[in-house]
Amino acid sequence: MVPRVLFLSAGLILCELPLLAQSSWTMRSENPIIEVEYLHPFLKDDSNLSSAEVVTISSRIKSGSATAFIFELPWVSGTASPPSYLSSSLPGQTTSGSSIGNPYIGIEFGSEDTYFFGEFGVRLPLMPENYATALAGSIADFDRFEAYTPNVIQVGAALNLEPSLGAGFSCRLRLGPSLHFSSKTGRGSEDLINYSAILSYESQSVDAGAGILGRARVFGSSSNSSVEQLEGLLRLHIDHVHPALQLRAPLDAGLQTAYDLEVGLNLAIGF
Repeated sequence: MVPRVLFLSAGLILCELPLLAQSSWTMRSENPIIEVEYLHPFLKDDSNLSSAEVVTISSRIKSGSATAFIFELPWVSGTASPPSYLSSSLPGQTTSGSSIGNPYIGIEFGSEDTYFFGEFGVRLPLMPENYATALAGSIADFDRFEAYTPNVIQVGAALNLEPSLGAGFSCRLRLGPSLHFSSKTGRGSEDLINYSAILSYESQSVDAGAGILGRARVFGSSSNSSVEQLEGLLRLHIDHVHPALQLRAPLDAGLQTAYDLEVGLNLAIGF
């Protein structure tokens, strides 16, 4: 039986599976922020993927008291060996490469001093059709699977509830749909519900958070499925510089065929 993660990866080219848009770990601040994020999964030897690296450059800029604009530009590099059952569907595909992914443009609405805020955004289809880079991006940055999906315009929204629990602790509940529109004719649509629950601690010198992030297919050309990951982040605040460490562990058996642990490094600079 072929692992489910390989079917999901094939869907990048054949079905266009969309998932989350804006990262759940985007730093929210009153000041403009530019952030660089690097993700590296520790791949298993028997995976079809032998290397995968993702770098995302993002910016969050406040506009007024209750809105902020979000911009993301992903880049991916990877080396992969297409399985035999995809050879006829991916003629001439290279086994290694690097490219930019699908950029994200979005808006947040809701002031910093409330428990509620919303998100809305789109991704534009700049990702080229290349099996190695599509698979590398989908594995290394599964939270933003659609950033590495060729020929798709993705539209996503989410509602966030982030009440304070006292003593610097808070929880964040996130729920929202993800829709896509193929830039090629004859392709089916996919509708998903994205969800997460994160427990956070915040002080003047450090932030920390951990939780479960996932998504469930509610309608589409493929069978229903859900995928979840356990994620955590530790961020330091040194004046206007904010370095961070991420850890991700898949809870889905399909993703676990590729890796059991991923490490991420973030550097955000405020202005």
